[in-house]
Amino acid sequence: MKKKGTILLLSLMLLLTTACSSGTKDSEKGKAEETPAKVENADPFGPLPEKVTINLSKSEGDINLNLPSGDTINDNAWTRMIEEKLQADLNFVWTVKRGDPYTQKLKLAIASNDLPDVFLVGFDEYLELVKNDMIEDLTGVMDAYASEGLKEMYTSDGGKALETMKVEDKIYGIPSMGTIDNNSPVVWVRQDWLDKLKLEAPTNMEQLKKVTKAFIEQDPDGNGQKDTTGLPGQSTFFKADMFAFDGIFNQNQSFPGYWIKNQSGEIVYGSTTPETKEALGILRDMYAEGLIHKEFGAMKYDQASQLVVSNKAGIFFGSWWAGWSPLSDSVKNDPNAVWRAYTVKASEEGPYYAKQERPIGNILVVKKGFAYPEAAVKIINWQIKMQYEDKSIDPYKDLDPQVHDNALPIDIQLWRADEVLKLHELVMKIAAGETIDEATYDGPKYLIEDATKVAEQWMKGEDWLKQNADKFGEPFSRVKGVEPLVAEKNIERVYSEFYSKTKTMERKWVNLTKLEETAFMQIVLGNKPLDYFDEFVAEWNKQGGSQITEEVREQLK
Repeated sequence: MKKKGTILLLSLMLLLTTACSSGTKDSEKGKAEETPAKVENADPFGPLPEKVTINLSKSEGDINLNLPSGDTINDNAWTRMIEEKLQADLNFVWTVKRGDPYTQKLKLAIASNDLPDVFLVGFDEYLELVKNDMIEDLTGVMDAYASEGLKEMYTSDGGKALETMKVEDKIYGIPSMGTIDNNSPVVWVRQDWLDKLKLEAPTNMEQLKKVTKAFIEQDPDGNGQKDTTGLPGQSTFFKADMFAFDGIFNQNQSFPGYWIKNQSGEIVYGSTTPETKEALGILRDMYAEGLIHKEFGAMKYDQASQLVVSNKAGIFFGSWWAGWSPLSDSVKNDPNAVWRAYTVKASEEGPYYAKQERPIGNILVVKKGFAYPEAAVKIINWQIKMQYEDKSIDPYKDLDPQVHDNALPIDIQLWRADEVLKLHELVMKIAAGETIDEATYDGPKYLIEDATKVAEQWMKGEDWLKQNADKFGEPFSRVKGVEPLVAEKNIERVYSEFYSKTKTMERKWVNLTKLEETAFMQIVLGNKPLDYFDEFVAEWNKQGGSQITEEVREQLK
């Protein structure tokens, strides 16, 4: 079975639009029945009271499932095991391609009220179904039937995922999990260049500017040519996980694209705040000084990445997982390259502001009126038990290559939200020679096996990893990429307060987004003065932003 939470982060947000804040209250009032009384002696893994057919939907990707001959995505050892355990027949009433085909099929099913018993949705569809009283309230069911393994996953983010799901303090679905610090921006730097030029690591903005300037002007690669560049970026410079400048925005307490609380406690759109104007001014000055690659406004990811891969850029902003890409190719092309990651803060004593991805992804829901809504929870319980707690019960445990998770009865990304941080800590302990006793270890025991494999590779040394670049990405990312996030003691994790859509947003958000992106780019490139930001905000409000802000605030009451 493919382990959850490894390279999935490179393509995490699939399927549907997702997530929302803990608000969205008033529009759903009166749609839910009272939460059922707590079930006594509920068995999270026990069979249903009678033989029952469960109608499900399924999405499939363009991937090799590695199923043995005779097994299919909807009829395999996993589906048959669940059927046996629950005394149920799993009937997949429709299976379509992941992404838009699934979304369109789901919308038709909602419009015609022809829903499966158990199915996956995105957050906008979730809200619509709750509002129209089309899905079951799972609050009592989750309280009664969620296994300890499932409960543990939902405590690993401090309850953020379940809080996000609440409508009038009730939960109508089982959400997949986001990952803490998955996209928190760190600055990646050529440490060998720092050492050669006798420079300090850039942990604040002034050092960042100093290092970037030196990398441009002081021939850090020693080839006698002025061919090294400043910070590479891409045109989506505040919306990307790699080669964006969120690390500069965030440390100025600016969070473009997020709904945040201002100093007065009011909900505002982060792209319109005074802090964002200040951050744009910083970027504008850096661009004018040549510290940002002059063509970043026209660059896509691949073009920005090539500057790192060809070792012309020795500094860039990215996520912890940059070891997979672009750094594995960088060290392949230059084995002398030594990359390290750092958190950049406004000041040494201040906090590091770490923007967080959405705390939930797709959501498992149950059609209103289905006799046994606990069936959905029990299927998830068994999947978690088989994947993470007792692999001996996995009927495919001995297969190599492993069967892909898409063949599970319910293909939902469930893992601990703090998995990246916990795995790093385990790897470091094992690499330091500490023996991890599974019986006494108080963390997620299922990570021990993975951590041991990563630690074994890391202990072979960076030189060995560079010579085996296909193995470089994971151990390097999980050690050196996560290291600054774990070491940073003064960290403030920032989530958006709102992820859903309002009525006005549905009609006007595309144009508002284009207005925002154009204004920001023009300011940074110097084609418009910094005070043009005030004109942008006024126009944004005039074209619907003001109305949207009021709608967001109303939903969050």
